[in-house]
Amino acid sequence: MDYAGLFAGRGIGIPAIRLECDFLSPSRLGDTVQFTLSVDRIGTSSIHLRFSCAGSDPADVRVRIKAVLVCVSLDSCRPIPIPDDIRSAMQSRRAPALDV
Repeated sequence: MDYAGLFAGRGIGIPAIRLECDFLSPSRLGDTVQFTLSVDRIGTSSIHLRFSCAGSDPADVRVRIKAVLVCVSLDSCRPIPIPDDIRSAMQSRRAPALDV
């Protein structure tokens, strides 16, 4: 299902309320990079994500990003519980607790 169908069709938004980026080394034009995404924590209405961008060698981490998203009602703009089907889908992306 696309974003509009998953969220907007249900009257749900997931804005970022916190972003933290560490730029560790540069990428150059033509570099191939790989992004990974994992879910650190799933709260009642919040989702804590971790992104990493690395060069062709996974140890060559270029960027680390932490993000916190909150599930909100598009009508009230107030936090709401994460729907069960979305929570269940995110559980498979849970990562071991790491401080990156």
